[in-house]
Amino acid sequence: MNSLFFSIQHRRSLHTLRIHYGIEGMKYIVQIYEGEVNGHGEREGLPTEYQYEFEQEMLKHVHDLKNEMRENGWFQRDSPE
Repeated sequence: MNSLFFSIQHRRSLHTLRIHYGIEGMKYIVQIYEGEVNGHGEREGLPTEYQYEFEQEMLKHVHDLKNEMRENGWFQRDSPE
């Protein structure tokens, strides 16, 4: 699975978005995790998952997500690990 990480500063917290994509079993999937880092700690919600029959459809969705995030002021960053 491949991963992309995005973040944006919002007042006193840091909003995060993690996108995992690749093949799992016989389907291509995209999982999107939204989270937040603030003075109370880190929090991450359950993923939103999309399934595709073809790799090209999945890659187009990931490309569109990356462009949308950049247009809305999010910064792509390296893995937090």
